[in-house]
Amino acid sequence: MPVRKVSPRIMSDAPNSSPSVNPTNGLRPVIFDIGLHHGEDTDFYLRKGFDVVAVEADPRHVEKARERFAGPIAEGRLEIVAAAIVDRSFAEPEIEFYVNLDKDDWGSTDRTYGARSGTRHEIIRVPTVRLDELFTRVVRYGLGAPAAPGSRRVHYVKIDIEGGDHAALRGLMGVEREILPTHVSCEAHKLEYAAILSAIGYTRFKIVNQNLNWTQKLPDPPREGAGGVGWFEYQFKGHSSGPFGEEAPGEWMDLESAAEIYLMHKRMVKMSGVVSNAWFDFHAMR
Repeated sequence: MPVRKVSPRIMSDAPNSSPSVNPTNGLRPVIFDIGLHHGEDTDFYLRKGFDVVAVEADPRHVEKARERFAGPIAEGRLEIVAAAIVDRSFAEPEIEFYVNLDKDDWGSTDRTYGARSGTRHEIIRVPTVRLDELFTRVVRYGLGAPAAPGSRRVHYVKIDIEGGDHAALRGLMGVEREILPTHVSCEAHKLEYAAILSAIGYTRFKIVNQNLNWTQKLPDPPREGAGGVGWFEYQFKGHSSGPFGEEAPGEWMDLESAAEIYLMHKRMVKMSGVVSNAWFDFHAMR
């Protein structure tokens, strides 16, 4: 195709870890939305009072998001980075990206994901960005918008990029430990992802069934939020990553317990089609 340009060991409850503002400059903490898609998660994070850095490689989603979020962008509360996350070893300024024409959430730099199941697709070239470099820039200098200078604290990084979660996690391995986010989530495609998070300093884990996100209700009083935002009602949609941090469903557990539950689920999928339609995210906390 042509190319165009179990009985888990539960960890003790932690207090609400959401900072209100950066105590040194009064700026809101930031959430990274790695895999913007239609913007459901970015919309939720903004409503929660956080500023957002959203990364998206599919130009269709970028164009629609810039129109939908024109207000927060102008206010300096949202930066949209139109690029594909790549591994720290990747040095090229562009990479091939498979735009899926049948399932717009299947776009990927990996053909295995972007062209799967015989779906129609188009190959384009998109800019690249390393997460460690982007993360460090935001922490030190702030969002890219001129209206939002100043160092930031990153509270949470959501990673959901088809076939690219590993590259994003490796990017976090290149971030100085003292500035790593409090919370991270990624798709639970491989147990290795949880092991990487453990290696860089995350000690508490949850395994969240994404298929049930639409049933989740926000706790009152809230356990996550910034800028003095109180409780509000919110209906999570099908492509949403759902609640995060202290509001994500389930109890925090250690890595060994999370691994046991993960492997148990994998065995159940092989034994029964009843659970085969469920998909999970790892949530991790420092």
